[in-house]
Amino acid sequence: MLLSVPSGVPIGVYSAVRRGGVLDGVARVLAVLGQSLPPFWLGLMLILLFAVVLGILPAGGRGGLQHLLLPALKNALLPVITFAVMLFVQFLGGAVVTETVFAWPGLGRLILESITTRDYPIVQAGVLVLSALYLIGNLLVDMLYSWLNPKIRYRSTAG
Repeated sequence: MLLSVPSGVPIGVYSAVRRGGVLDGVARVLAVLGQSLPPFWLGLMLILLFAVVLGILPAGGRGGLQHLLLPALKNALLPVITFAVMLFVQFLGGAVVTETVFAWPGLGRLILESITTRDYPIVQAGVLVLSALYLIGNLLVDMLYSWLNPKIRYRSTAG
């Protein structure tokens, strides 16, 4: 996320301003590929390229910054904020395949292992934590909306 949002936002803005250009076409193709490639295949291909062929990154495990590089790969700011916050919450709980491929412990993998071992209190706690993260993320997005765009004001329907 630290790489995709800072690189994707400027490319997206440039593509929106210069529609139909070469960079716009390349950005669209990369965006479609980024959304459609399965994470397990992309993860394995990145391991193959950077760990096996080039030998510059470790293939898995935990450790320093090198171990983080592979797993972590108008008012138009509002949808970007929504997407970034929801993507962050999804990374925490929905990255079961990524956590399995790179042998990283995580909340999604913990929930999956707890389901298979029938450890229901852990499953309930994990789902509760993820639900709370989604609610807090949505609350923060709504608060940022009203701060970024003063035209957006939430009114109470009571009374």
